[in-house]
Amino acid sequence: MNFLFIYPKLQTGGVETLIVRMSNWLVKRNHQVRLLIQDEGDLDHLLDEKVVIKKIGLKYYLLYLPFICKRVVKKPFYKSIDVIYSFEGTTVWLSSILYKYMTTKPVFLSGVYQPNEYDSYTKFENKYYRRLIVSYLDERSLVFMNNANLISVEQNLNWKFKKTKILPIPVEVERFRDIKRDPIKFKIVSIGRLVDFKSYNLLMVDIVRQLIEEGIPVSYHIYGYGSLENQIRERISLLDLNKHVFLEGKLPYSKMSEVLTDAYVFIGMGTSIIEASLCKVPSILAIFCDENSETYGLFHEQRGYNLGEKVKGEKKYKIIDILRESFKWSKHEYETQSMEAFNYGLEFSIDNVMSKFLSFCSGEKLKQKPISNRFLYNYFIRIVLKKISRRLMKPYKYVFGK
Repeated sequence: MNFLFIYPKLQTGGVETLIVRMSNWLVKRNHQVRLLIQDEGDLDHLLDEKVVIKKIGLKYYLLYLPFICKRVVKKPFYKSIDVIYSFEGTTVWLSSILYKYMTTKPVFLSGVYQPNEYDSYTKFENKYYRRLIVSYLDERSLVFMNNANLISVEQNLNWKFKKTKILPIPVEVERFRDIKRDPIKFKIVSIGRLVDFKSYNLLMVDIVRQLIEEGIPVSYHIYGYGSLENQIRERISLLDLNKHVFLEGKLPYSKMSEVLTDAYVFIGMGTSIIEASLCKVPSILAIFCDENSETYGLFHEQRGYNLGEKVKGEKKYKIIDILRESFKWSKHEYETQSMEAFNYGLEFSIDNVMSKFLSFCSGEKLKQKPISNRFLYNYFIRIVLKKISRRLMKPYKYVFGK
């Protein structure tokens, strides 16, 4: 089959590494993948050479204009597409416009990988997303990575979905099978972007301070970069934890398993917690936008493929209590927890998940209702032009202010 994947930029992140894994898995099995992106990203070099990449810069935004998109889809890159797949809110729009003007209609699918999808915009913008999803898309075309995301989006859109698909995040298992472990007790590791919704990175600094005061000689190693970095560094200095909390900086994806060989416990969310589990590291599931240093518990004790999304009514525990308990495990108990972590990670095996994905793609063709040009032009004028102006003004923000 011929796939068209759409995403703005492959910067380091969970969805971005997912795109790389899905693309590489498909081309290695003789499918064709074309990737439409706006700009170059950190992960481009990880794509198999058989993946056809089209980087179009600011022209990416012009595709949101129906009369331009109508002409562009006649080019060879957009021909003979069997499946068109988007990975987040803005690309649902772009794939919808491309689909509208494709002569041969492909299977239309859209993945939902964030609990705040269709709710991270202004209320004005939200109404456009709600109308697009509810009025024009076949709800069977939406692919949610877990039940928690489905529930969140239902709340965001104030709409109950009955026929959507659940497909967990696929992860390559083979690269983790032969890892040799030599865990150092009390060593805690986190890997991921240092951004607001991953608040555990900052909250953990205070937890480390408390554990040190209790006589537990923990060390906490944080791999990643992002907007929270300065706050974390300031908190480390304020609490005098320079010998216990370490900002290790950006970690190449290929090196992830290496830094986990001696980790005793992992804390995180998203793809990284799956991969930590596959490295046989018992892992604590952090909660999206947590403010109370809480968790749903050990990752391998979860069900429903939750990767850190907030789940209403789910029992929560204090992170520090789970850590205290883990440090009391005997050697046998630790080995048991490690194997349970690994076995749960296997449920996200890319071979199993992608086989299910292909069954979605080869099933009934999911078609959209015709989207009015007036609706599309309104979205471009009111939403996309604002995005373009922000991008064009970015080099001057330090002159004119943010």
